[in-house]
Amino acid sequence: MMMDEYEEGGTLMKRSCKLLLVFVIALLIMLVSTTALADNMRFGTVNVSSVNLRENPSTQSRKLGVCQRGEWLRIDGQSGNFYKVSTPNGQSGYVVKDYVYISAGAKGVIGIVDVNGELNMRSSGSYSGRVIATYPDGTPCILLTENGDWYHVSVENRNGYFNADFVDKKYTTYSNEICTVYAANGKGVNLRLGPGTKYGVVKTIPSGSYGMIIQEGDGWWKISVNGYVGYMSTDYLKDGIIRKSSTSTGGNNSGSTGGNTSTSGGYALVNNPGANEKLNLRAAASRSSKSLGKYGNGTYVTVLQQGSTWCKVIVDGKTGYMMTQYLRFYGMSSSSTATVTHPDRTFVYLRNGPSQSTGKILQKVPHGAAVTILTPGATWSQVKYNGQTGYMMTRFLKK
Repeated sequence: MMMDEYEEGGTLMKRSCKLLLVFVIALLIMLVSTTALADNMRFGTVNVSSVNLRENPSTQSRKLGVCQRGEWLRIDGQSGNFYKVSTPNGQSGYVVKDYVYISAGAKGVIGIVDVNGELNMRSSGSYSGRVIATYPDGTPCILLTENGDWYHVSVENRNGYFNADFVDKKYTTYSNEICTVYAANGKGVNLRLGPGTKYGVVKTIPSGSYGMIIQEGDGWWKISVNGYVGYMSTDYLKDGIIRKSSTSTGGNNSGSTGGNTSTSGGYALVNNPGANEKLNLRAAASRSSKSLGKYGNGTYVTVLQQGSTWCKVIVDGKTGYMMTQYLRFYGMSSSSTATVTHPDRTFVYLRNGPSQSTGKILQKVPHGAAVTILTPGATWSQVKYNGQTGYMMTRFLKK
């Protein structure tokens, strides 16, 4: 009897194992099917101001409509020098291939920062190497080389070294442009098979995740995030690395002097018009001021105070000023405005110089007015209000 009960139990176990195996196989088939569908579907964006959508693959064929720059097109086939496409509004037709950009993206092994807080990027593969930047948990990076316990990496065109113990490796499509997934309600955002809500969901991505931008288009970006590749609405994406204020350790944002400071997680990269040009870091907000160093494109800059003409920054441990027009901002606006705030809710003087005794009063700026900050300062800031440029005490200016 005991033997019969044992055999019956064994039969039940075998049946359970078979059911589990069937479930696992079905799940794998679904995953493979989704991946295959994602790989088989191709999308491109119009790369000229506009292109004609035609009934047949010929420039003499009847025009069905016009596709605008940045518009996403699903590639359904090709014929000679034409793609057969479907537009977001459901039209089908042909467009000249030369006017459609399709980014396949590079494929390879990337790294993803895995640390509680922020990870130091160093100038060499050693703890004695100078810290040149810090990056939050989840930041993706391109792996250039492996040097023992260190990876030589690139993050947004800035090269340095990460300790390998704090970097996870994944094989995926990648680029050197990073974005942040952001949902105001803190919930996840759907990564889809195509640029539209009608396409299936590849994965729901947590708000605050970092991805790599593969291709940008009207309303949707193709991104790679946590090893998954798909399309996400730009309503939930921000360019660059936006730090979570709750997890920021202050490593890259320390040294703020008060007054008109940047938003949490804000930083910039040097963006000279010429690839070989250098941007001066100056001791004061003036072209004639002493140069503290010269920096090429892609140099990481911590923004302490932001102005429309000059920004107070930290570069390589040195504090100084850089011209705003040669910086590309991440996690903050490219322009700087502030609200005039007086404790008595009256007004604040706009003066022609940074002094209460010698600065002539140009006008009274009412409490609550918005001004454009040209050059920030700890005590005085140069601002523009109603077309007039002057100086205002920084303590009365609030972001």
